[in-house]
Amino acid sequence: MTTAVSRRRFLERSAMAAGALALPATTRRARAAGPVKQDSLLLDWIYQGPTAGFVVAREKGYYRAAGLDVQITAGKGSASTAQLIASKVAQFGFVDGFVLGSGVSKGMPLKSVASLYRRNPCAVMTLEESGIKAPKDLEGKSIAITAGSAQFQQFSAFMKGAGIDAGKVRVVNLDPTGVTAALLNNQVPAIAGFFQSYMAQIEIRGKKVARAFWYADSGVTAVSNGIVVHEDFLKSDPELVRAFVPPSIKGFLDARQNPD
Repeated sequence: MTTAVSRRRFLERSAMAAGALALPATTRRARAAGPVKQDSLLLDWIYQGPTAGFVVAREKGYYRAAGLDVQITAGKGSASTAQLIASKVAQFGFVDGFVLGSGVSKGMPLKSVASLYRRNPCAVMTLEESGIKAPKDLEGKSIAITAGSAQFQQFSAFMKGAGIDAGKVRVVNLDPTGVTAALLNNQVPAIAGFFQSYMAQIEIRGKKVARAFWYADSGVTAVSNGIVVHEDFLKSDPELVRAFVPPSIKGFLDARQNPD
């Protein structure tokens, strides 16, 4: 099933949980009144659309107003970020829910404290000129996906739901920075990633018309990215976690209302 290529459509279909972890105003004021607290956030990916809310929260002073100085670092996929948060490399992580569930089932001591993308934003994207008009048309072709990413971990479920013969699809592992170029340069006829990560690059930089096949339309309906922490950190400093979540959500809502 194809979906019209439109950031407006994505925003309409992707609900962000503004009410996640609603907190008393007194808690936030207490944190803001004290000394500024430095903390770290490890993203799931490079700086792109899906992580804009955190950058907005920092640049517009939402974190500072809550008494926080947040250092934001790019990631290399949800799986990598989950492992690093489990190893206490950073305090907060931005991780896909599908990947988080898989990690927790394997013993990772992680907790989700806020859900930001409730609809799965993973999608296969192809250029209109490729002739790929349905997921089944991926058979006999190559697709570029970054290993360790949410879309990589969910790809088998997508193929099963879409009725694709997995043995007839060749998956090529590429670094996040090279995925869009591989599609635009016709190195691969398809890529998989977060819709809002790549579609703007394809449309604006590549000036191409593309199609998107959403994982969610093929039955992969897992909750997507949210803020995760190590269980020990949640127990040791719950006030910091409570202070971090509201400005983060405010940043995403701001970005949603002001896409330009």
